[in-house]
Amino acid sequence: MYRIVAVDTVYVAASVPESETLRLRHVGGGELELPGLEQPLALGRLVSVGRIIDPTSRTLSVIYEVANSRRFLAMGQAAFLRLFTSAKTQGASIAESAVVDDAGRPVVFIQVAGESFERRPVRLGSNEAGYVRVLEGVKPGERIVTRGAYLIRLAALSTQIPAHGHVH
Repeated sequence: MYRIVAVDTVYVAASVPESETLRLRHVGGGELELPGLEQPLALGRLVSVGRIIDPTSRTLSVIYEVANSRRFLAMGQAAFLRLFTSAKTQGASIAESAVVDDAGRPVVFIQVAGESFERRPVRLGSNEAGYVRVLEGVKPGERIVTRGAYLIRLAALSTQIPAHGHVH
């Protein structure tokens, strides 16, 4: 027995908790996170938003069409689906890799000159496709460390530079 399936375009179904059904009135798009992929996949056309709550799981079904020409998705695969349920807004965003958790508080490092960096607490908004919106803490035109920010944090914690490469 064989099962023949066309996989160039697939349908992804999300089970949304009934407590979030009012937010689905403004669903505009979304993205799909798959284990092993660094960047999320964009969702295609919204196919349907269910109107009947499943009595067992207490969820509502939302179905999107997704282009699968690179064969990232397998039929029946579990994935994380992020739905965008608010209006689009304009604002500054930075790579998620630039944000460092510093004792539970998000911070970024700004390059102020050459090898000099300033630690700056930030207030973050929504995230999408590897970027996060910055609501407070950085200004347009500032140079933000996007690679190695955690290493700069560790270097800033060190109060002493060793005289040479090993300890006696």
